[in-house]
Amino acid sequence: MLSNASDKEERIPGRASPHRIVVHPLPDRFVAIAWDSPVDGRVRLEAVFSHAHGGCGNGVAYWVEFRRGDRAARLSQGLVNIGGDASAPPREVTVAKGDALVVAIDARFPLGTLIAVTGVS
Repeated sequence: MLSNASDKEERIPGRASPHRIVVHPLPDRFVAIAWDSPVDGRVRLEAVFSHAHGGCGNGVAYWVEFRRGDRAARLSQGLVNIGGDASAPPREVTVAKGDALVVAIDARFPLGTLIAVTGVS
């Protein structure tokens, strides 16, 4: 996982857009990013996934989960084609302190590739 905190796009060799997170799943392992809620209340989840290295891999699969204790519910899932983008539908979720929202990225086929999570708010 890499975060580009700068105001300019970086090449690593894939694209790392400004103020975004970049992850690289392996052929046999997915990558997950979790946010643990510090509060009780409603949160809005918006996510855009971009295949950051169009010259490599076979695309990726993503899913977004809500977790409370030992329970999990998938909120959205999808595929990102080589060089493409995909958006998870915006969702409002009621959370309790300690609940988690998880974004997971998996290699779509046996080749891993870079993917940029370009907008999670």
